[in-house]
Amino acid sequence: AFIPSVARLRQVYRRIDYDLELVRNGDRTVPPLYLASVPSGMGKVSQPAERKRLFLRMMLPLVLKVNEGVRKERDNLLRVKRLKETGAKLTNADRIYLRDMARLYGVGKPLVDLLLARVDVLPVSIALAQSAIESGWGTSRFVREGNAPFGQWTTAAFKGIVPLQRESGKTHKIRAFKNLYASVHSYILNLNTHRAYRGFRAMRKT
Repeated sequence: AFIPSVARLRQVYRRIDYDLELVRNGDRTVPPLYLASVPSGMGKVSQPAERKRLFLRMMLPLVLKVNEGVRKERDNLLRVKRLKETGAKLTNADRIYLRDMARLYGVGKPLVDLLLARVDVLPVSIALAQSAIESGWGTSRFVREGNAPFGQWTTAAFKGIVPLQRESGKTHKIRAFKNLYASVHSYILNLNTHRAYRGFRAMRKT
């Protein structure tokens, strides 16, 4: 959904009764409202607590949606694992699925156990905290111009935004995305694949 302004977003949240306390208490589920971008005016919200509530309500459905997709991938891998344990022959579709997942998640061999170490959901609190810190609760230039709440670095391989205070000789950019969902998906995939997060994945596995 594209919602142009913070004022309009407040109206939408009131209409659907979307309140974080109600969600925490189990009185409401998180609505499937996926914003394409951060509405204009986040930097003009005078009360920091209100800005934080708005931002968290924006990001929470997106993180849950991406995690839902990862969970489905993992469930399918577990299904294949059970088949192999019973000695059943995998179908061509299952073999193709393993191959495609190995390519997506950067695994050298299409082995279920190797994939299961990477294909897993991200704790929601981590994604929310990182997006809040990196984007200044939805006010940074990168999130406004490039739907980039996580500040992911990139090279010439992807569209990006040059930091204003980038050091001389540096070539990195902040990767831009077509919408917030694409950014969240890329962020979670990065944590599930990049070698820098091997320690995190090992801790998650235990």
